[in-house]
Amino acid sequence: MVFFPTCLSERQLHLVWRLGLFRRQGLLLEDGRPLSVFFPGHAAVEGGPDFREARLRIADRDVCGDIELHLMPSGWRHHRHERDSAYAGVVLHVSLRRDPFPGSSRPIGGGIPELVLEPYLEVSVAELAELTGGRRAGIAAEDGGGILPRLERWGRLRFERRRKALGRIALLVGADEAVYREAMTALGYKRNKAPFAELARLVPWRSVRGEDRAPLESLYAAAGACLPWRDRCGRPSNHPRRRLSGWCALLPRCGGSLLSLTAEDIVRWSEGRIGFERAWDLQANVIFPARGDARLLERLRPPAVSRPVRDACAALGVDPSRLASLWHHWGALEWHRNELAPAMGDC
Repeated sequence: MVFFPTCLSERQLHLVWRLGLFRRQGLLLEDGRPLSVFFPGHAAVEGGPDFREARLRIADRDVCGDIELHLMPSGWRHHRHERDSAYAGVVLHVSLRRDPFPGSSRPIGGGIPELVLEPYLEVSVAELAELTGGRRAGIAAEDGGGILPRLERWGRLRFERRRKALGRIALLVGADEAVYREAMTALGYKRNKAPFAELARLVPWRSVRGEDRAPLESLYAAAGACLPWRDRCGRPSNHPRRRLSGWCALLPRCGGSLLSLTAEDIVRWSEGRIGFERAWDLQANVIFPARGDARLLERLRPPAVSRPVRDACAALGVDPSRLASLWHHWGALEWHRNELAPAMGDC
């Protein structure tokens, strides 16, 4: 008999932790000590532990450090992390559930605290599997019709998955709150997604709807003061303080709903602090899927070719200039997500 421990992959568990789809207070470690998660950490992009700079409270002690995730506790030893100095800063090991057979997992050396996450999930594991994208699509196995029609099919698949994911998040927190959280997370780009997502959780939609700019700036400043922002983000236009200032200028002018925003509205009402490319991404990746109408995307084309799209085109032997629609760009992103990124070790 083959034992299937869970329908989630480690990549999906990584997403569950990053999105905070679990209880933050009243957690218990495997040794019985209480745990609170104040900040789940920045997702690592260069190998090593899965999350960096997490902020926790274990018993009565505040702790800051790295977090490593596995489906089961024995994953720590299967991956031989105890022999890798890159994991010396791990302050919490998180697993989805316990190993199926007694004695198959032993406590991690060095006194690293261990948390089993399943009892504290907001929804069931089966619902999480669907919410976070299900199993790999296996899109590389499709055939027929040439690469561009295949890219279009994959792009539509990406849109549909995105639409369903936003719909399920809306069932948990409400439609307006779901769009608000996803939009704020997108403002963080790669390096500050985690603190922007946490800020949206700390200052929910009901607290900002209808507020003027000055109260919004005060709310966000107070809630964000304890978050570990990464301020050195290259160009000054990408600084999180600048984007948050633009967001505070935009919200009072959106009429109480984010669903009617266009990229032009976002740029104009944010006083240019949110650039057109980011505004376009917010419109295409958050607002249109939340509205659920694929026809809105038929005539759209991204203002620039992203790096993952260029990488996918290079691997597939396609000239990026042949990507004539948003569906083609999204299809390249979908192929990158399913085939190229896992091969490169991207979690």
